[in-house]
Amino acid sequence: MFLSYIDESGDDGFPKFSSPVFVLTACYFNEDSFTTNYNLYRQFRIRLRDNYNLPVKIELHLRELIQLKKPYTGLGISKENRQAIVDDIFDFIANPELDVKFISVVVDKTVITSKEFDVLNQCLMYLLQRIHNDMEAQGDHNFLCISDKGRVAVMNKIARKLRRFNYVPSKINQPKGNTPLNLFLEDILEKDSRESPFIQLSDCVSRIVNLYALQHLVGFEQPWIRKTLKFFSYGDELRLLNKVKSKLNIKAASNNEFGIKCIP
Repeated sequence: MFLSYIDESGDDGFPKFSSPVFVLTACYFNEDSFTTNYNLYRQFRIRLRDNYNLPVKIELHLRELIQLKKPYTGLGISKENRQAIVDDIFDFIANPELDVKFISVVVDKTVITSKEFDVLNQCLMYLLQRIHNDMEAQGDHNFLCISDKGRVAVMNKIARKLRRFNYVPSKINQPKGNTPLNLFLEDILEKDSRESPFIQLSDCVSRIVNLYALQHLVGFEQPWIRKTLKFFSYGDELRLLNKVKSKLNIKAASNNEFGIKCIP
């Protein structure tokens, strides 16, 4: 069985929204790798504590780290060290000993024409489908999903429907018909991200995918906000994604070098 940890970047509001894109990212791996992955993460957090005075118990939240918001205010970590922390996070993800994969789905709100478009529904549907596709390709492995607190009840309405009905058209315009996600077990389970290293890793990847999407995927190129531009330069998003490219499921979207699916 595989475990999949989901987190988001941006807001899912539409037609009113504060972010032009919404991203869902899943960090997933075989249950047999859990203990090794967890211990590697623990060792990594100890290195961050020793090198940068970042307490082990403080949750990794990339947006807040970049913009120097709580819980990072008052720690006395310089911008240069915060930049180094981001690089260290992505170096850690790229570590061959860490047995994880990532899939990201982006909703580009700048090109949505229907006011009835359900951002969270569509994004989660595409994400679960792609995890399921990988489970089939690896030998019909079952998988569980774990998500941060907040909207799990809403997400489960979508997830339960996909177990019953999942219409998939073929690439040659002949419908495959109903192909339910029968490898997806249980409801999406809720866990506080402060207690989940893997939700935190999803958060980190999801934030960089968000920045990438604003520059490379949306219908109308969107600039980054001022606080981000004081921390990152354009091109850093490509550098970081290339660092972890071996951990990205590039088959999840054949038209993107990082496997990032952009909808609609």
